Parts: sequence; C-alpha cells; structure tokens
Amino acid sequence: MILRLQSVTFLLAIISTASNIQASEIPLDLPVSSLISTAKSHLANGSPRDALTYFDAAISRDPTNYLTIFQRGATYLSLGRSSKAIEDFDRVLKLRPGFEGALVQRARIRTKSADWVGAKRDLEAAGKLGKAELEELEEAENAAILAEKAEKEGDWETCVSRAGVAILKAGTYLPLRRRRARCRFERDFSKLRPTAP
Repeated sequence: MILRLQSVTFLLAIISTASNIQASEIPLDLPVSSLISTAKSHLANGSPRDALTYFDAAISRDPTNYLTIFQRGATYLSLGRSSKAIEDFDRVLKLRPGFEGALVQRARIRTKSADWVGAKRDLEAAGKLGKAELEELEEAENAAILAEKAEKEGDWETCVSRAGVAILKAGTYLPLRRRRARCRFERDFSKLRPTAP
C-alpha cells in the first residue's frame, strides 16, 4: 500500500499536536517533586515543550525553587526562546545571587546579542572569566567596532572580515549581520563598476 506524501504529512501533523500536554491535564494533587521528575523525563525523551508545561506547574506551586526555575530557563534556551530564558535566569539570580549556572548561561546569551559588557560582568561574577574567554570576548568586541569604522570609511573588505569575526560570537545580533550584508553588497557592487581609464 502506497501512501501519498500529503497523507503522511497530515498524519504526522496530527500526531505531533496530539502529544502536547496541557496544564489542565496535570493533576492538582501531584507533588512538586513528581512534576519536576516528569519534566526531566520529557526533556530526556526529546519533548521540551511538554517539559515546560510540567516546569510551569512546579514553579507555580513552589516559586522559590531556584533550581526548577533554572531548569525551565535552560529548556527555554534549548527552544531558542532567549528572552524567556533570560527572565528565568534573572529570577534565579534574585533568589540565589551568584548562582554560577545562571550567570554563565546569561553570559552566553548576552555574548550572542553583542552585550559585551554584560557578558564580561556575568562571567566575572561566576569566576569563569579566564584569560582565554576574556581575549575571545575582546576580540569579538573589537572586531565589531572595527567593522563599523570600516563601513563608515568605505573599506568594504575589512568591514566584511571584521563583522564575520564578531558574528562568530554574536551570531544573533541582527545589526551586525546587516552591517556585514551591506558591506558585502557594496564590496561586490564596487567590483562591478567600470574603472576610469
């Protein structure tokens, strides 16, 4: 029996939406420890969205459990929801100032968004700002500054190369990606212009 691709796609869509757990399906008398255990089980089985539902339920019942909030933040991060992850890491640091895991994760998010000062501050607070990490952050920060300067001066090749170096660390910072794209366009366009005899 041969199934058409549309039928298979439709079936997979139904199965994937059917597996999402709703908060109303979680028994109200389930202990917090069971909620956390179930959330971790969903994470291990590759269902981070279902894990979030259980983490949310656990946090609503025990809003001072910084480890559960941290785990939810890490789950948000795995789903690419950096702003929600930052909120959770900030909340963890209010409950437990200096918590290394939250500081390191927040530093990574800040680095990706080119918040160089914030990333350095978090790594220093976590005691993780070694010489190598500091050099990498400073190299990326300086590359971003040099890319901006090169763009203003019309040095398209330098702009492209320096922006590329900065993007290796600050990959989610849109202005930096736009700068590199503009400089690439200008560089390529300038190669097409006929030179005066």
